[in-house]
Amino acid sequence: MKLSKTRIISYLLLIVILAGLYGCSRSSEVTSSDDSVTVSSLAQAVMKSKAYPDPMNNDTKEALSVFGIDSSSLVDYCYYSSSNSDSAAECVIFEAASMESASTILEAFKAHQSSQVIEFEQKLPSEVEKINDAIIASYGNYVFYMVSDAPSTVKKVLRNEGIDLG
Repeated sequence: MKLSKTRIISYLLLIVILAGLYGCSRSSEVTSSDDSVTVSSLAQAVMKSKAYPDPMNNDTKEALSVFGIDSSSLVDYCYYSSSNSDSAAECVIFEAASMESASTILEAFKAHQSSQVIEFEQKLPSEVEKINDAIIASYGNYVFYMVSDAPSTVKKVLRNEGIDLG
């Protein structure tokens, strides 16, 4: 009988230890670096870089109307545009609610790029090359539209944040 009680206590102790180890491994999954990536953190990192030398306006409130996107298709978003009217610079990051929404947003960004080319061809042709070199890409549910003097700097900053756009 004593042997059985000892075995039972040993098994219970083993179960408690295994449950504790399982819980520890789960908590490291929850706090992975992917969970720390947010639209805001990505935008802040890009804005702190030298990719946008001119002052940028936070136009997030206008983003949905500018791009024709319904808010129900988004989790979060930000939109910065140049405060200089002679610049086509834009930094747009949307986190879509689904992969389907991400695809729709990507198409909206491409349409926006086309309209910007037309607008700037007449207004300021020197900006058209920058618009044509815009970063238009998705990474999971994140969708990016970035017109910058330094697109390679933007990509480097995003890569440092865990987003590799290639």
